[in-house]
Amino acid sequence: MKLYIAESHKEKGYFITAQKDGKNGSVQMYRGIFAIYDERSGRWHSKTQGGFTAKRDAKSWAEERYADLTEKGKTATIASVKGRTNFAAFIEKHYRDYLENDRQLKGAKQEFQKLDVLVEFFGNDRIEDIDLLRVKEFKKWLLARPYTRKDGGQEFFLSKTTSHRYLARLKHLLRYAADTLGTRVPPFRDLIKKSDEKPKGIKFTFDEFQRMLVACDRLFPRKPENRRRWRLVLVAAYTLGCRVDELYHITRAHIKYIDEENRVGLIELTMPDSRNKIHTKKMPITTWLFEEMEAAGIFHRAAHERLFMWTKAYRKPFDAIKEEAKVNPQGTFHTLRATSATDKAASGQEIETIQQEVGHRKGSVVTSRHYIHFEDRQILEAASSFNKRLEGLRRHDRVLEAEVLDDLL
Repeated sequence: MKLYIAESHKEKGYFITAQKDGKNGSVQMYRGIFAIYDERSGRWHSKTQGGFTAKRDAKSWAEERYADLTEKGKTATIASVKGRTNFAAFIEKHYRDYLENDRQLKGAKQEFQKLDVLVEFFGNDRIEDIDLLRVKEFKKWLLARPYTRKDGGQEFFLSKTTSHRYLARLKHLLRYAADTLGTRVPPFRDLIKKSDEKPKGIKFTFDEFQRMLVACDRLFPRKPENRRRWRLVLVAAYTLGCRVDELYHITRAHIKYIDEENRVGLIELTMPDSRNKIHTKKMPITTWLFEEMEAAGIFHRAAHERLFMWTKAYRKPFDAIKEEAKVNPQGTFHTLRATSATDKAASGQEIETIQQEVGHRKGSVVTSRHYIHFEDRQILEAASSFNKRLEGLRRHDRVLEAEVLDDLL
């Protein structure tokens, strides 16, 4: 029996129905039909099953075939054969769902922002037509594409290191499309080069940080509570080396130890949903932070009350503080972590301890490559102990040298 399917079903890409299939004695029989339209060949590919005595049973069989594809995540097969493999459609219908359902993925918001940039460039490209040359064009476009952190703000350009993150997301997406649609994946070995990954190199110096604290006094002259709050936030971020979300979640209950005599303490923070693999961090409260917390009445707060960040809307006041202090405009709140790690390393703290405090895995190169950037002053200070030792040895050798000369004379 020849199958006739109306043109109107091509837009949907699939066809479900039940048709009469003759009689078996006095009983009318039906067959179920499930078909997918291949736009490239202009043909319908159908699957049928007969032997049903009720029309609704035959149609239910066809509906189950479609449900099976949906349950197995293979509805992209329908989209592919009917010509909907353009990049934007695949992202919207399939890949976003994949990311949202991936429980191992952290920072999904940032990943979706990357997808928006990818869609902006590739848009209507068919996934099967994306080759090495097209990806190279994307990398060139990405590096020349200016962006601002806020409306009307200063323009910046992506570093090659950051562009690699977009290329890595694109590579993973094309691999997913290959598994789903059977497309090919262009090589990325010539695009993602480790030699291009340079340290960020942005860090607030200690003098700049001091100017930021002074800026709090100038920005909030009539609101001492805001001045005290922002001083507390800055000192906490600088001395603890926390991420913003970590600083936001610290409550009075996270203070595990207080030494009032030496004016120090310990914070132990547990974050099950942390982007990092280390979910529990122990961070020492320095005397400087202890004094700021004491002035703000932190130690008298209830266990559930937040200590430092009372709101997540921190960017606007932080930008105002940077502008008033005339510090590096490219520095962000996250830059304070690099400042903290660098100053701790310069003071002689072991790298393993720094990694535990900032939340990096033991042995990670991220700490040294992207966080620790010594100033000339810090290098000289760190070398002072070596200098003193050399001078001591030289003085000792001079005494021995003089004794030898006396004997010779």
